Amino acid sequence: MPEDLYEKTTGNLNYYGTSTTGSEPNMRNELINTLDGSFPEVAKKQTGLLRQMRLDSDGELIPCECVDEITHEPDKDRFCPVCFGEGYMWDEAQITFYRTLEDSDIDNILRDKLYKPGLINHPLVVFYVRYSDTIRKHDKIVELELDDDGSVSDPMTRRAIHKISVVWDYRSDNGKLEYYKVFAHDQDVKYLNAPSYEDV
Repeated sequence: MPEDLYEKTTGNLNYYGTSTTGSEPNMRNELINTLDGSFPEVAKKQTGLLRQMRLDSDGELIPCECVDEITHEPDKDRFCPVCFGEGYMWDEAQITFYRTLEDSDIDNILRDKLYKPGLINHPLVVFYVRYSDTIRKHDKIVELELDDDGSVSDPMTRRAIHKISVVWDYRSDNGKLEYYKVFAHDQDVKYLNAPSYEDV
């Protein structure tokens, strides 16, 4: 007789644990436990920054004062201490996420990036973000330099910035938001961090 994998029991056949309702796993708690750890599971989160772009009352990005009135582009040659060459106003907040890389497939999973030798494949980065961190398509995710033990290096140094392509909000029970799955790709910028006097 086959085992009923969905039967609620108190024995060893309860494949979904005692913290779930019915036979379905709580996906929100599953991601939180993945990020923060829940005995015996080890925390797998990585600390980074969410660059939240400021919007005006019409929902448009707010340009920085360094943007040229004619070309509508930021000054690429000089460092702007306000927007770091972004061209738009933003705020950064610390977040935690689980980061993975997607393999190539026919649906533009890999993007081409121009380097001096020519075009190379540039992988799509996927971030899993907890439900409480509101993230929008025009925001960006910034990776930080980490020490060997996973803690943020001191002083804090930005390592990479990722432009978001798609934000999927995963919902399950009655439309409850469980977590975000964010598809992004590395953005080539001149100033990830404020330059030192030697760099100027």
